Amino acid sequence: MVFGGCITAASPLLTVFMLRDLGFAPWQYGLVLGVSALAGVAGALLARPLTGRLGPHTVLLAAGVGRCVWLGLIPLAPATVAGLTLIAVAEFGLLLFVGLFNPTFATYRMNATADEYLSRVVMAWSITSRTVQPIFIAAAGVLAAATTARTVLLVLAAILLTAIALLPWRDQERQRS
Repeated sequence: MVFGGCITAASPLLTVFMLRDLGFAPWQYGLVLGVSALAGVAGALLARPLTGRLGPHTVLLAAGVGRCVWLGLIPLAPATVAGLTLIAVAEFGLLLFVGLFNPTFATYRMNATADEYLSRVVMAWSITSRTVQPIFIAAAGVLAAATTARTVLLVLAAILLTAIALLPWRDQERQRS
């Protein structure tokens, strides 16, 4: 939920940051986001073979950490081609690990939940994420109005780094055996 809230809140701020603050052209913004979206597809395609090879716990940890480290690069970008490249690399890395994490985590939730509770778990997850995300967006918007988009992107990146501690560091399957 913390990850989803931060990334959802960062999305409109990225638009403001790239177009208004850094002065990139709309086509540059679209190109960066469009090309980096391919990384999400690549990550999703890699999820099954990597989970089969490394195990779901390892993939969840690696992808969970990997998806949290990239946002912090974006507010460091200058208004140059190098800055545009930095944003593109950060978005690519972020979406690659998101694409890897999401299907692995969805599979984990389904496997860890008894069949008779699965619909409740899915519904609770859906309602909670759709509640948390607007709260994060509103809070980020208020903070951006008081500061800058760059500042809020840095704050969101810091929150994401702390979210790494919430990952499943202990492998429950191994502890049961």
